[in-house]
Amino acid sequence: MSVILSQALIRFLIQGIGLGLLVLVLRPALRRMDASTRFAILFAALLCAPALVLWNLGQVATAGAGTAPLAPPPRWADLVFHGWLLGVALSSFRTGFELRGLQQLRATGLPLRSLHARLSTLAQRLGVRRTVALVESPVVTAPIVIGWLRPMIMLPLGLATSMPAAWLDAILAHELAHLRRHDLALRMLQRGVEILLFFHPVVWWLGRQLDEAREEACDDVVVDTLRDPLTYARALTELEAMRHPTRAALAAGATEGQLMHRIQHILHRSKNTPRPNHRWWQALTVVATMSVAGYAVARVAEEPANESDQAGMAIRWMPEAVAAHEDAIVEAAGRHELDPDLVAIVVLLESRGNPKAKSPTGARGLMQLMPKTAATIASERGLTDHTPERLDEPTYNLDLGTWYLAQQLNRFEKLVDTEAEAVAWAAAAYNGGPGVAAAALRGEAELSEETTRYQAMTRTLWAERRAAKSSLVK
Repeated sequence: MSVILSQALIRFLIQGIGLGLLVLVLRPALRRMDASTRFAILFAALLCAPALVLWNLGQVATAGAGTAPLAPPPRWADLVFHGWLLGVALSSFRTGFELRGLQQLRATGLPLRSLHARLSTLAQRLGVRRTVALVESPVVTAPIVIGWLRPMIMLPLGLATSMPAAWLDAILAHELAHLRRHDLALRMLQRGVEILLFFHPVVWWLGRQLDEAREEACDDVVVDTLRDPLTYARALTELEAMRHPTRAALAAGATEGQLMHRIQHILHRSKNTPRPNHRWWQALTVVATMSVAGYAVARVAEEPANESDQAGMAIRWMPEAVAAHEDAIVEAAGRHELDPDLVAIVVLLESRGNPKAKSPTGARGLMQLMPKTAATIASERGLTDHTPERLDEPTYNLDLGTWYLAQQLNRFEKLVDTEAEAVAWAAAAYNGGPGVAAAALRGEAELSEETTRYQAMTRTLWAERRAAKSSLVK
C-alpha cells in the first residue's frame, strides 16, 4: 500500500503544477466574474487535487494488481510514505490546536442580549434562518463567527457601544453572510485538503485565492443587502485599525483579506448594476472545462510512467535467445518493480534464454528455479495453481523468479550504499541463498566460488548494460 500511495503522491506533484498553471491562465477571466462564482470555481479547482490523487491510486493499483503483496516496499517508497504520514500528523495537530483555541474563545463570550433583535432582523434580510448567538469577548480584537453547528458571532469588548449603528449593522451582516454561504463548513473541507496535500505549494496557493474570494463574496452580500457601500467601507477601515492576530484561524471574520483591495472591490461594485449571486451556468461551464483539462493533465503525467513501464530492454549486446523473451521479461519486471535489464542479465547467466534448461541439481526454466524454492514462492504469494511442470513456461518462470529477485534487491538496498552493490549482492543471494549472502556481507561467512563468480559477472554485466559491447558476451 505504501508503494501505491507514494507513486500516487509523486505523480500529483506534476499534476498539481499543471492544475495551478491552468488556474493561473484562467485568473484574468475569473477576476471579471462576481466573487461568488469565482469562489465556486476555485473551490472546484481545489477539490480537483484530491480527485487527482484518487485517480492516481486507481491507476497505480490497477497497473500493479499482480504485484506480490508480501514483497517489502522499496526504500524510496518508505521515505515518501512515512514523510507524508509525519506531515499529515503535524498538520492535523495544528488544526486540532486551532479547534481547541476556538472552544476556549467560545467560553470567553459575554452575551449581548440588547442586540438580539437587531441581529434577528439582519438575519431575516440575509436569509439566515438558524439561531445565531451574539457575544462580546475581551480576547478577540476583531469580529469573527465561529461554530458551524452552533454559530456564534463574537465582537471585541466594547465595540457594540462604541461603533455607530450603521457600521455595526454592516459588520454583523458580513458575519451573517459567512453563515448564509456555509463558509465555516467549506473552510473545514478546505483545511482537510490542505492537511492531506500539505506538501504541494499549489494547494496552499489555491487556499489563499479562496480566502480572498470568500471575503469578497461576503462583501458583495453586504453591499447588495444594505445598499450602503461607503458606510461599509468606513466600518472595515475602522476595524482594521484595531485588528491583531488571534488563534481563530478556522473562524471567519470581517477583517480578513487585503483591506485596500476589498474596499476598491466594494466601491467598484457599487458603481455597477447589481449582479445575481449565483451564476451557475457560468460556474458549471468553467468547472467542466477545468475537469476536462484536469483529466488531460492526469493523462499527461501518467504517460511517462506507462512508457517507462512498457520500455524494452536497453541492452544492445544481449543475445538473441534472451531478447526473444523481451516482452515477458518487461512484463514481469514491471509487475514486480524491477529494471528489465537486471532480469535479462539474470536470465542470461542462468539459462542463456533456454526455457527448457535444467541443471544437474534440478533447477528449471529461464531463471533456473529450484522446485522447492518455487513452491515456497508460490505458497507465500498464495498461488494455488502452482505445479513443478509450470516452471518450463517462460511467463510463469519469469513471474516467480522476478518476484524472488525483487525481494533480494529490496533487502540489500537497505544494507549497502549504491545501486550497483545492491544489484551485486541481490545476485549473490539469488544464486547462493539470502542467508549466506547476508552473512558474507556482514563478514561472518564467505561466498562459494560459484556464487563469487556469479556475483562478479553480474556486477560487470550491470556496469556494461548501456555499452555497445560487453566484455563477457561475445
